[in-house]
Amino acid sequence: MTRPSTLDEFAAALVPGIRVTGSNSMPPLAPADVPQLSTLRLNKVLRHDPHSHTLTVQPGISFEAIQQALAWHDHWIPMDPPAVGGRRPGTRTIGGILATNSRGPLGMHTSWRTLAPRGKWIDSRGHPREGGLSAAIGTRGQTGIFTEITLHTQRRPADERMLVLFCDDPGQVETLRATLRAQPHVAYIQIIGARTFLQNPLELPGVSTTLAVGVLHEHAADIVNRLRELPILQGMETLSQTAPQAGRLRLWMTSEPAGSFAFRVLSPVEAIAHLLERLEVLAEGVGARCWAVAEGGIGQIRAVWTGPCEGVPGPLGQAVLAVGGQTHMTWISGEMGVDERASLLDQWAA
Repeated sequence: MTRPSTLDEFAAALVPGIRVTGSNSMPPLAPADVPQLSTLRLNKVLRHDPHSHTLTVQPGISFEAIQQALAWHDHWIPMDPPAVGGRRPGTRTIGGILATNSRGPLGMHTSWRTLAPRGKWIDSRGHPREGGLSAAIGTRGQTGIFTEITLHTQRRPADERMLVLFCDDPGQVETLRATLRAQPHVAYIQIIGARTFLQNPLELPGVSTTLAVGVLHEHAADIVNRLRELPILQGMETLSQTAPQAGRLRLWMTSEPAGSFAFRVLSPVEAIAHLLERLEVLAEGVGARCWAVAEGGIGQIRAVWTGPCEGVPGPLGQAVLAVGGQTHMTWISGEMGVDERASLLDQWAA
């Protein structure tokens, strides 16, 4: 692997067929024998203007390093992009995060196209470019490789609280999700499968599909109390989590465990709770486990399958397709064989 420490060295090493990588926090999408070019030494903060709320960095800097640099000024980037394979989300590089458009729970009300509006990159022909990054975000480097990124920072909220709701069935999940998303100051809504929630680090009971509703505000405690008074929540079992507890749960939801293979599913938000339940039941039926969490605000499921893979693609595809709507898989990684992957993707595209 080549690890250039200057942009000139990086540009010289960027040749057709090479795979650019940073933290390796996402699974490899190319064969092991493909030459790799690392951005890890391109990890500097180039400019920071707290007054204009802008930060310019190189693509190999970790997300955790960015947040730590901003914390000195009580600022942050309001995103928590997930990582797979048991890795820490903060170790991911900003270049890799933008290339994959990874958002996480806090992506309900913002996007990387808003938070990273401009920068510099090398296009697919090897020419240096400068300007808006919108067209390159989420393309996995196909339209260009980032060399400099300017981010919009925000004032860090004074408090965070989380309201945990235990639902009776997927239909109730959807009713609550739609109602709570419309409430002011709700920063994120996560839908967690019942079997998945049993693995939470606070050892909270996992009795059914769970909603985790987050509030980021100086009066977060009062806002959560008002949410609990909504007529639709009366008679429900709810738990209120303080800032440290909410932070641990949000970190757990974005630290995806190691497993046999991982995948993403984009789905109509009204179908997510039904699909989470189907995935967990299917896994249990073949002696496996499916860790499944969904961003309730944007309609994306993040899932990790652990256990037997043989014969899984057919039933897994049928489970998703049975939900209906514009459901499709965005990527797969892990130990599943090439033929099985192709079979599963074909079913999603059918």
